[in-house]
Amino acid sequence: MKLKRFHLSQAIPQMLIDIVSVFFSYFIAMELRFEGRIPWHEYEYFAFLIPPMTAIAIAVFVVFRFYNTMWQFASMDELLQIFYGTTVAGILVTILGFALAGQFSVNGLPIYRLPIPVYVMGWALMFLFVISSRIVSSLNIPEETIFHSSLASPEAQERAAERYGRLSACYGHWRG
Repeated sequence: MKLKRFHLSQAIPQMLIDIVSVFFSYFIAMELRFEGRIPWHEYEYFAFLIPPMTAIAIAVFVVFRFYNTMWQFASMDELLQIFYGTTVAGILVTILGFALAGQFSVNGLPIYRLPIPVYVMGWALMFLFVISSRIVSSLNIPEETIFHSSLASPEAQERAAERYGRLSACYGHWRG
């Protein structure tokens, strides 16, 4: 288990990714539950619920120290930490949905809660999205490894050519 300490400049982008992940996990769950045809009253209730749901999830992620370290090499401990964190967030989001049941109405008709499958699928998708974002952020590919790419700077291509002892003909000169 090798972890690197996160700095604030690294935690904020990851937190923004998590906010988007929480939103899309529950939005996709709504789309799946209603087969792409979300009733307007359910959509309005979702729009009412998503800000507090996201705030709860991010608060739980902070408590579970998701932003203190960054994965360099993933281990079972980090996987379990994310599983427990997203599970607690999913449970609290479900409790919030049930607690606010009947407190919101559209055109005079009360909406009691989102369907239970939305909460279950939302939790599962939240877990998958958060894990995926951690795995992608741990893929720290140095610029030198892409020296054949036209996107790499000439200095990166030179460093890669020297490090790996390969020929570099990208810019018209050879190194041996």
